[in-house]
Amino acid sequence: MSGQSELPLVKVIMAIHRPEHRLFQRMLDSVVAQNGVRCRIYAVIDGPAGTEEVILRQLSEAGAEIDVTWEALGVRAAFARALERALATEEADPAAAFAYADQDDVWHPDRLGEALDALRSSGATLVHCDARVVSEAGRVIAPSLHRFERRSKNVTLLDHILINAVTGMTATFTPAVARLAAGLMRATGDGLLHDHVTAVAAAALGDVRWLDRPLVDYVQHDGNVVGAVRRPKTAFLVLFWVFGLGAYRRGSARIYACRRELVDALMQETGPKRTLSILFRTGRPWSGLRVYLRYGLECTRYLLRGRPRHWHLLVRCCDAALFQRT
Repeated sequence: MSGQSELPLVKVIMAIHRPEHRLFQRMLDSVVAQNGVRCRIYAVIDGPAGTEEVILRQLSEAGAEIDVTWEALGVRAAFARALERALATEEADPAAAFAYADQDDVWHPDRLGEALDALRSSGATLVHCDARVVSEAGRVIAPSLHRFERRSKNVTLLDHILINAVTGMTATFTPAVARLAAGLMRATGDGLLHDHVTAVAAAALGDVRWLDRPLVDYVQHDGNVVGAVRRPKTAFLVLFWVFGLGAYRRGSARIYACRRELVDALMQETGPKRTLSILFRTGRPWSGLRVYLRYGLECTRYLLRGRPRHWHLLVRCCDAALFQRT
C-alpha cells in the first residue's frame, strides 16, 4: 500500500447514467489496472432513485479509492459536480492530473501513464489521445475514432471554441485547467458538453497536445448517450442550408449564443481577448463594420488552412452576430 501512495495521483471524473452493468464493470477494471499511477474516482450517479444499488456495489468492490454521490443532474452537470468534488480535496491531497472517464469504455493499461508523461514532458495543459471504436464483443469497427468521425486537429483557441476535437474519455489535464473548466461550467448553461468546455479552458491556459495512438476502446452500443457518428461533409450542410433556411438560422443562433456565453465567461476568468471579443460582440459595443471585417478575415484564414467545418461554423456565427437578435 505504501508503494501505491507514492505513485502520482490522477483524479478520475465520472458521470454514471443507467449503465449496462457488464460494460460498467469492465470499464472500472480498466481504470483500476492503470500502470504507474494511483487513481481516485469521483463519480456522480445521474439517474432515477432505486438504480444506484448495483452501481454502488460495483464501485465499492472495484478496488480503487472512490468518492460517489447520487444526483439527477444531466450529463454535463453531473460531470461538473464530480469535478467540483474532486477540486474540493486538492488542498489536502493534490493531484498530478485529472481525467474524464465514460461509463462503458475500456482504457488501455498505459492510458494515464502515457498521458501524464506527455503532460510533463511537453508542458501542455491538456493531452488527449485517439481511441478505437469497438463492438460490445470487442470487434474493432474502426481503428481510429478521430478518423472515423473526421475530427479536426485544433490549434488555436478559436478552433477549440468553434468545434470540439477532444473526446472526454481520452482527455488528461492539469489542476489549473480543472479549476478553470469548473468555473466556466458554473457560469454557463448546458449548450456545450464538459469535454468541449474543458478543451477551451486548456487552450486558453496553454497548449493542447494530441497523442496519435489509441489508448482507449470506445464501445459502440445501443445504449450510448452520445455515440460515435460519421460527420456530414460540408456539401450536405450547404444543401440543408438551401432547403431549410429557417431551421438553419435558428440553429445558427443557438450555436452562436452558447459560444458567446462561453467566451464571455472565459474573459471574466482570464481577461480580455480582442479577436474573440469582436467575433462574439462581448466586452464592449463593437460596430457592425468592425465585426463584419473580423469575420471576413477569420473565415479567409480557415479557407486558406483547409478547414471547411470551422469555416462553416464561423459563417453561421457571423449570421447570428450581424443579422439576428441573440
